[in-house]
Amino acid sequence: MSKTKPTIYLILSFLFLFGASISSNAATITVSSPTIPNTRFNWGTNPHLRIVANDSFVTSTGAQVLGRLGANAFYKEVNCKPNISLGTPDETKFLRDDGTFATLPDITGGSTVETVAASLAELNTAITTANSTKGINYSVKLNGNITVTSALSIPADILISFVNNSKFTKAGAGTIAFAGKGLENPTAEKVVFYGFSPGNITWTGSEHPTRINNGLFDNATASARINMADRAFIGKKVEILATPGLISEFVEVNDGHSLTLGAGVFTNTSVFQPNIEVHSNVVIKGQGIGVTTVWESSDNTSVGSAAIIYASNIAQRGSGVAALEYNDNITVSDITFQGALSRDENQVASTVFLGNTHNGRIERNHFRRTHGFSAYFGVETTTSQYAKNSFILDNIFEDGGTQIAGSLNSDGLTISRNQFIDSGYYTKQYSYFIDLEPNAANCRMDNIIISDNIMNT
Repeated sequence: MSKTKPTIYLILSFLFLFGASISSNAATITVSSPTIPNTRFNWGTNPHLRIVANDSFVTSTGAQVLGRLGANAFYKEVNCKPNISLGTPDETKFLRDDGTFATLPDITGGSTVETVAASLAELNTAITTANSTKGINYSVKLNGNITVTSALSIPADILISFVNNSKFTKAGAGTIAFAGKGLENPTAEKVVFYGFSPGNITWTGSEHPTRINNGLFDNATASARINMADRAFIGKKVEILATPGLISEFVEVNDGHSLTLGAGVFTNTSVFQPNIEVHSNVVIKGQGIGVTTVWESSDNTSVGSAAIIYASNIAQRGSGVAALEYNDNITVSDITFQGALSRDENQVASTVFLGNTHNGRIERNHFRRTHGFSAYFGVETTTSQYAKNSFILDNIFEDGGTQIAGSLNSDGLTISRNQFIDSGYYTKQYSYFIDLEPNAANCRMDNIIISDNIMNT
């Protein structure tokens, strides 16, 4: 018994006709891709290419297409722009069975298949289809609030984008694990994850975003959003793009993560010592002096609240610090550190303290009226560790509260091209521009270079 093939109609709004061919085994449409000169037609509105089938059929990827005819009943519509080949559509729309627009598998069953998910059930259907269809990558467009009540796994072959105000919302024990890149645009500053805690959203596969915007998360403070992004990529290299806001929670930047602070002001009420702790192979950078500002904490009850960025080899113990180990490759750059308006001098905490870091750099920052030590390396240790190959370069130190730049324990330290202005600003405080003090027998101070600094008292 012969099988009737569907008849395909191509309707172009400006009446330019194309040829169509049907293969013997599957409904395949071949449309040539001429470029239409914009001098031949009136381009008051964009032209439309519409594809209509008069009989129902199933595509090569298993999608059911209902046959229908009429001015607004068509399988696929391509909106084109002047001087753009019709083979490179600006937008593609598909018609659902209920007459609403959605995205469906391409009629030729290409390597990329799009679908729309407005609920967790539809998303799970797309995931099931992707897992059963080898060689097909699914671009899932979320068009609703997807409530996640338990562990949700997103396979590596699904890429999610968000339309309108679509989002994932946590309920109960909801978590999300991405096995691949997962997000169409991971650097967008658009909240799409609501109600999740650090560690609830993770990337688990070898392929993952290399840059992530902490603005994807709805957490109220900048510090909480940074922690969300950081915990999502444990053991992986990633750059976290941080939008300005409040620092109130303890922030931890784990190994291999970079933290790029956006233009604007990061206010601070943290009581934690330090406010931000960094591990090895970490870069924390702003957009430049006067462009990105991080305030000292306004809290004046904690001895450590003047400490903004510390390396993880330092642990606060009573009134002093002690090194647990050493770190590698930490850079802090291009930030203005602004002292709080009213607080006490602090001869324990440092604004930036990298301790016994090997290959550490503190450069191109402005330390303005901060209350603790400003930029320091080295710390007393019981493990014979020390700071090695360290640099304090091209910074501005203005009205510092106590010792400004230096080290307690270093082999290979360069302090160069810095500008020191009016240190000792606060009443009853004393200050040293450069302070080298190996206070314990196992501390060292070797291979020190101090050059080309400007000191203005």
